[in-house]
Amino acid sequence: MPLSQVASRLALSPRTLQRRFSSKVGITPKRFARVRRLQRVLRAVRRSAELDWSALAANRGYADQAHLVHEFRELAGITLESVNDVFNRLRAGKVNGRVVLGIGEQAFERKGKELMTVA
Repeated sequence: MPLSQVASRLALSPRTLQRRFSSKVGITPKRFARVRRLQRVLRAVRRSAELDWSALAANRGYADQAHLVHEFRELAGITLESVNDVFNRLRAGKVNGRVVLGIGEQAFERKGKELMTVA
């Protein structure tokens, strides 16, 4: 939903909503939405047996895989290759314990053969 619609529903100007949101959350509403979308990608990756970045990008609202690659690099400071490596090592059991990917405190832990999201 566009910021202007949310602002209208709250009887605020878009700029006032943006200022208040940024003040309380610490980032702009747009950046928050981008982080949440990237977190949804990570949850989908966790459930996937095979990683198809193009399909994940298309199904999560990215224009293409290059857009997803750019978001990972900008928001998380890592590349998709790094994410692939972490998840492949977790799935293979080569990493025990907690792995933090640095995207809004998103962390994953291997329990048995399943990857679990850690709060």
